[in-house]
Amino acid sequence: MDLVITLLAFPILFILFVFSLNAFAYQSEAPENASLKMLGIEDGETYKSPIKINFVIDNMKVVPAGQKEKYAGHHHLLINAKDDINLAAPLPATQSIRHFGKGQTSVNLELKEGEYVLQLLFADHLHIPHIPPVMSKKVTIKIEN
Repeated sequence: MDLVITLLAFPILFILFVFSLNAFAYQSEAPENASLKMLGIEDGETYKSPIKINFVIDNMKVVPAGQKEKYAGHHHLLINAKDDINLAAPLPATQSIRHFGKGQTSVNLELKEGEYVLQLLFADHLHIPHIPPVMSKKVTIKIEN
């Protein structure tokens, strides 16, 4: 009897394992003409904190995290982020990756004095960047108080 249960359980477990791998391999598509930019800051400029940044996405829709729609997602602001971000996995919430999962399209960003490299990254309902990734240009700013 134990042998029968084992023989029946193995194929079921194998199928579940294969489907779980596919769940992590999933990435939403972005249209080729999608673009993302930040308004309110300019590369190389100096500002006082807080700074107001508007997030502008073209040819995609902003929706809250968890809401799955084609060509849709929400913003993530990269602050002095390393270049080795895994663009095929959910983005972690860190000091360098700020999530705007409620569908926000702007921020009043409080920053300490110093130099910062800012970049926007758009991601789907699961916080996974699209294929191809939709990213703004990097903007380097200085904060003086």
